[in-house]
Amino acid sequence: NIIAYDSRSEIGGLWTKPINKNITEIPITSSDDINIQDINEGIAEDDRCINNIGIPKKNIQVSKYPIYKDLHTNFPKEIMAYSDFPFDFDLSNMPHYTHVSKYFKDYASHFDLLQYICLNSLIVNAEKIDELWILEIKNVDHATNCKDEKNTYKIYAKNLCICTGHFNTPFVPVIKGLSNFSGRLIHSSAFESESQLDNLRVLIVGSRVS
Repeated sequence: NIIAYDSRSEIGGLWTKPINKNITEIPITSSDDINIQDINEGIAEDDRCINNIGIPKKNIQVSKYPIYKDLHTNFPKEIMAYSDFPFDFDLSNMPHYTHVSKYFKDYASHFDLLQYICLNSLIVNAEKIDELWILEIKNVDHATNCKDEKNTYKIYAKNLCICTGHFNTPFVPVIKGLSNFSGRLIHSSAFESESQLDNLRVLIVGSRVS
């Protein structure tokens, strides 16, 4: 049997936007006195929140849900579709994210896959002993954005596939002088709509796939 565990409350991965994007702030610096892995993991220990000249480090807004209001695919729907389940013919060539999210839900429903998907399930530890994987799983309460410590269980599996994707954790590069910037810092993952930037001067840094 194959079972998929997803920490989110709906299927669709990054294409499914929750009601609350859960935007948080993490410290950032322009020097090398903080490990970039610590930044990406949101570690904000007291001794890492002050830069080497005694000025509090800047915070940058990030989110694990990088969906914004006008997001469309950058690939034609014919390329994105699974071979056995095409997108609706009437959709635009580059579908809106809501249509992509619906596509994944429709696919799972059409092929009766929902019975094999456990939502709100966060895998907190995976350990292989002999020929078996031991997975420790916690139920996640998305309403309060916290983990239910009492609702933890283990399963045993012969094989394990980890499918977190390479956009699951926002990447925050170390940029010289960034910690001295006096304005707001918004990672692309925390962008929601142009209303966030009304009457502001905006500088976009970076131009990679987001």
